[in-house]
Amino acid sequence: MKRPVFFILGGVLLLASAACFLVFFIARPDPGRVGMQIEVKPAIMTAAYKVYANRNAGDGRYWLAKAILKNDGERPLKNVSTSYQVPGLIGWTTPRSYPEVLPGQTIVSLFYPHFPDTVASKTTNTTEQVELRVEYDEVGRRHQETRQVEFQMRGRNDMIYTTLPAEELVFPHDYYENTDLFAAFVTPDDPVIKYFVQQLEQRAMGGTTVGAGADVDEVVRFMSTVYSYWVASGIVYAGTEGLPEKLGTTTTTIQHVRLPREVLTGKAGLCIELAALYATIAEAAGLEAVIVTTSNHAWPAIKVGDNLIAIEATAIGMPGMGEDSGPAPFQTAQRYGDAELSAWMRGGGAIMIGDKKVGELGTPIAAYDISDLHRKGIVPPELPDDPALRQKIDDTFDALLSRSGKRGAAAAESTPQRATRSTDDATPAPNANANAYNDPGGRFSIAVPASWRAAVAPNPNMPWVALQAMDPNTGVGFEVYVFDGVASVPAVMNHIQSNIASLGGVMQYSAQGSATLGGKQFQRFTGGTAYPAMGTGTEWDAYVRAAGDTTYVLTLGAAPGRLAGARPVLRQVAGTFRVRS
Repeated sequence: MKRPVFFILGGVLLLASAACFLVFFIARPDPGRVGMQIEVKPAIMTAAYKVYANRNAGDGRYWLAKAILKNDGERPLKNVSTSYQVPGLIGWTTPRSYPEVLPGQTIVSLFYPHFPDTVASKTTNTTEQVELRVEYDEVGRRHQETRQVEFQMRGRNDMIYTTLPAEELVFPHDYYENTDLFAAFVTPDDPVIKYFVQQLEQRAMGGTTVGAGADVDEVVRFMSTVYSYWVASGIVYAGTEGLPEKLGTTTTTIQHVRLPREVLTGKAGLCIELAALYATIAEAAGLEAVIVTTSNHAWPAIKVGDNLIAIEATAIGMPGMGEDSGPAPFQTAQRYGDAELSAWMRGGGAIMIGDKKVGELGTPIAAYDISDLHRKGIVPPELPDDPALRQKIDDTFDALLSRSGKRGAAAAESTPQRATRSTDDATPAPNANANAYNDPGGRFSIAVPASWRAAVAPNPNMPWVALQAMDPNTGVGFEVYVFDGVASVPAVMNHIQSNIASLGGVMQYSAQGSATLGGKQFQRFTGGTAYPAMGTGTEWDAYVRAAGDTTYVLTLGAAPGRLAGARPVLRQVAGTFRVRS
């Protein structure tokens, strides 16, 4: 019996629709899906918190976080959005939207955080967290993913020289990639600095002012007045050296840099701090300042038309620059600054005044036009007024004018004084121009040449480094290490060697018998340390003593090839080293 035609047709159509149904599901494109990679800076500088909020500053490179999103599926993603937060500091940001992300397409979302002004008072390091939230539409529903990555938020006084990943540190200048952020430490709008400049102009310059349009003579007079105030008020050259530190995969240098208000009223500063203070005062007075930097030094200069007037600000701490027993006069400081600038423009090498070599310049890094950097968004933090600091400024001016019985710049110039550390008769000095340093815990003492810069406990991440000191002209210097609770010379030497290796360095040494310092026996070593990626190194002698539950280490070093010539003065310093046990 024959089946009706419509039954046959119905069966054929049923089979055809089933086949189409199978083809649809077998050949259906994969749904869109997000491949997500998030990069977060290992650490940021609190002093530069305004810079990180500006996507135009530094050509946009000062972001905190970067999300790289790729559509790894075969269908478009719709209404993709990204937002960020830093819990406790920044709430969820307004989502950044992308209407459609095609298969294989990649988008990059950058986070420029707007931190509150209150972070400018931050003085300690904390670990914070960036949270990224990604949302998108796919197959008729809304998807959401969240990621969290930690970063360090440094205290406002920390200068981080680079945050580039280790694999991107190729050339020496890569280790100074962040140094235009020095401009964030130049604070001409600080109410305390503005007050100081006002008092300087009224009480030391007879009411005259400088600023845009001032000629060379006016600017030099102003610079001389500032320098004379520093000398007369007892500002000295001292501070914290930068040390290598590990941040994520990066080995970088982090230096404690005091703000200009802190240097001015605290009356002490390292080269970069004095340069920032000089530049700050000049900018607050309406002048244009430049900070010139090398691999181991910084000094300020003032722009006047096509002229650049440089000054060696640390001359306040270099006795007479060979001329007398006190701080160098302004004219000498200016000649020295000009000589350094000339050497910098030649690419480094000898610093010459006339036919006399007065020093050796490190590798030139950059000359930072502070006014230009501020215009481009590398701006300082917002600082509150401080009546106590204003009072300190008033007290200093009152004391200077009362002591001299004069008014004006001549008052400051006629009464130079020098602040020194207290001395200890039990610690002999290598020469008359030295200051005895006594460890606050009574563990050791040593004499520091007066023209050297010293740093006490310079790195909180290396608590065993108790003291550093260095001759700023030659790089010759020493370090004192104290390992409490450890009484083993081999263990301490291995620890130092391992720590240097963790920072990308190589340390080699050999035993050279024993030596007596201050009536106590030390083991003596000679060795060398090198950081190949940075192109830096040191040759050194070391004296190590384990006694009781403490091991003491004194290392005295110089750049490769210069240790032999430096040994006479270093041995004099070593002869003043005294330990408790």
